[in-house]
Amino acid sequence: MQEPFLYNSHGKPRLADCPHLHFSISHCRQAVGCVLADHPCGLDIESIRPLKTALVERTMNEEEARSIMTSHTPALTFTKLWTQKEAVFKLLGTGITDNMRHILEQARKTGILVKSVENPARGYAFSVATLQHVGDEIVTIS
Repeated sequence: MQEPFLYNSHGKPRLADCPHLHFSISHCRQAVGCVLADHPCGLDIESIRPLKTALVERTMNEEEARSIMTSHTPALTFTKLWTQKEAVFKLLGTGITDNMRHILEQARKTGILVKSVENPARGYAFSVATLQHVGDEIVTIS
């Protein structure tokens, strides 16, 4: 019996019997989500938690950090940016890399589109990353 999932070198799963079906799954305490597509995709959902300045400094570039620190809702702004970054990493299938601070600007340059939804009333935000131009091209970010 064939295993239902195959995994890339970083552990990203795909369906063995449906190579053209892509998916991404994420959850937090308040929500769960799944994206299905005919092209690579990434989804991340996170709970909105108290902001930790050290985490902002380690994971955000200067523009993103400024956006967070000047926001009326810094924890929500951080969560939205974090989910955008993770969604891109999930789309790429690499997991979180050393490129965390600059992944969003590089994603924009390579045709990755990221959409976010914030739900502060329920305490979470999520983001979905997809390719703007779907075709046979493979997106890589180094």
